[in-house]
Amino acid sequence: MDNARILIGFSAAILFFIAALSFSLQLAHDASAAIGQADVENQHKDRNLDQTLRIADVMQRTGAEVIHTIRLLPQTQVELLVEGIVYRPEMDVEALSLRSIPQQKTYHAQVIRNETGEIVRVIYQ
Repeated sequence: MDNARILIGFSAAILFFIAALSFSLQLAHDASAAIGQADVENQHKDRNLDQTLRIADVMQRTGAEVIHTIRLLPQTQVELLVEGIVYRPEMDVEALSLRSIPQQKTYHAQVIRNETGEIVRVIYQ
């Protein structure tokens, strides 16, 4: 009878230990997820982080954004190559027919710079 009481006590202690261990692991996981989410949400607020790390990202644009970029060509002074057609800053953008550019298509931008680091051409593929 005394051995059964000791066995039940050990069993209860082991169950409490396992419950506390699983609870602490779940709590640590939730805290880690919350910290990661807060970091992702606040990254755009730090200008230094945005300027240094975002440069290496692959720039993706929709066709509508590419069309808007073509409309701003006279102000940018950068050549654009879209769907095999070269758009130069000196072109009359109001006279251009941009219907050949699908607005929902996703384009990857490749930036070409000169030896001083200025952007000379952007290729949308």
